[in-house]
Amino acid sequence: MISPHEEILYDCNNWEILSRKIVSSDKYLSSKIKRELYTGKMEAYIKYVNDENKLLKNIDALREDDNRKLNDNYSPATKDIIDEAAFLSYIMRMKILPSLPFSQGYTISFSVLENLKFTLWDIYGEWYSR
Repeated sequence: MISPHEEILYDCNNWEILSRKIVSSDKYLSSKIKRELYTGKMEAYIKYVNDENKLLKNIDALREDDNRKLNDNYSPATKDIIDEAAFLSYIMRMKILPSLPFSQGYTISFSVLENLKFTLWDIYGEWYSR
């Protein structure tokens, strides 16, 4: 539900990029505030889990960091970052996807942050409906 900077279709079986598409700046910027708020909530949730050693069913009760601002600068992902993301996808395929309902294809949505760490947003399959 949030516009990415770039959409990359990657074949994890053959380790190759099938397509790349840069998303327009206008489309991207229109979703930036939602993304900042959600990122703040996820950071608050990670802090809560680490501090309290328990999970929550609903993160809406957490207070997000209102000062969290994401960088507007974007450079298309390098081949090295895409390969690293593909490897992360491979790990998800081996460890996470077997616990999800079967689908002919999956969409994994994540961000590469400035420190080159990845934030997983969601995994979609044919069974997903909004």
